[in-house]
Amino acid sequence: MGLLQLLRTGKGPLDGWIAPAYDQGVQAAFRDVFPALLEEVSEGVQGVRRGLDVGCGPGQLTILVAERTPEAEVWGIDLAPTMIELARRHAAESSASARLHCEVADVARLSFPDGHFDAVVSSGSTSSPAATPSSVR
Repeated sequence: MGLLQLLRTGKGPLDGWIAPAYDQGVQAAFRDVFPALLEEVSEGVQGVRRGLDVGCGPGQLTILVAERTPEAEVWGIDLAPTMIELARRHAAESSASARLHCEVADVARLSFPDGHFDAVVSSGSTSSPAATPSSVR
């Protein structure tokens, strides 16, 4: 994607040098928002065995969901490799680290079988209905 297209559309990969700055900004800006967001999401993820966070970025919400649902395996996916590196670092510090999986992936082309996930959250990406993966029940 060229710089002009990035400036024109406002869309582009949050990767490379941008990712750590984004991570710090999200940590600071959403420190007070994430607990409320987690409360809103919590009802929908209770009893989940496998959850997916689409567009997980540096993994803050992914980790909070995993910590809130101790019986669940939770995957965070993002298109940006640097975001996934950050998510993996944050996940390693979590009490839920053994159940957290952070992968570079495109939600439109998941490698999971149909019906693999019980729940999906997405606070950092958008998708058209045509891109809804069949691996989500």
